Amino acid sequence: MNLLTAINGRRSVRGYKPDPVSRQELEYVVKNAIWAPNWGNTQPWEIAVIGHDIVNNLSEEFVKKVKAGETANPDLDMPSVWPDVHKNRYVSLGRSLFTSMGIERGDKEARQNHYFNMYRFFGAPNAIYIYMDKGINVHYGPFDIGALSNNICMLAHEKGLGTCILACVSHYPDVVRKYINIPDDKKIVIGIAVGYPDENHSSANFKSTRDEDIISWHGF
Repeated sequence: MNLLTAINGRRSVRGYKPDPVSRQELEYVVKNAIWAPNWGNTQPWEIAVIGHDIVNNLSEEFVKKVKAGETANPDLDMPSVWPDVHKNRYVSLGRSLFTSMGIERGDKEARQNHYFNMYRFFGAPNAIYIYMDKGINVHYGPFDIGALSNNICMLAHEKGLGTCILACVSHYPDVVRKYINIPDDKKIVIGIAVGYPDENHSSANFKSTRDEDIISWHGF
């Protein structure tokens, strides 16, 4: 698979087969992903690769907290306000996704189940958490972790795996630390669902769009 094919073919997968991914395949992904560009080779990331049983335990506890209405308290502040142009893209994504999945506008139960499924890693059998030292600059550390996350997604796609970068699975860091040995002096930045895509899932054919009008050219 060449790079352009990987970039254009990758998508956020929201439905997975139950089959766990082998450690060998996951090692291929993460050991090559760490060659992502980063500030002065500081490599501000640490990676936890999660097995099937732990993913199930995390999923159950996350959903319980959400259903109980417990307030999220992520280690890294989540964005709450977007300029209109970006907010409109976000709203359009949700509308297009639900349409592709056959979820009607007034179907509150189906929409809520989709919301819960995010906290279940969309049924993925494996996951990857990326975290960093609390002393690392809150802007540049996550910037580098974004490059690492992209590498993870591309390498997984090359192997026929699906991924979905999920901020919500970092909403309750106390639950994550219950099952994964992440010290309190680290910040949990992001979680990534990993597994084999279920091509029969209602979201299987959905792919988001990109706007090319954000590109400007100077001096040409």
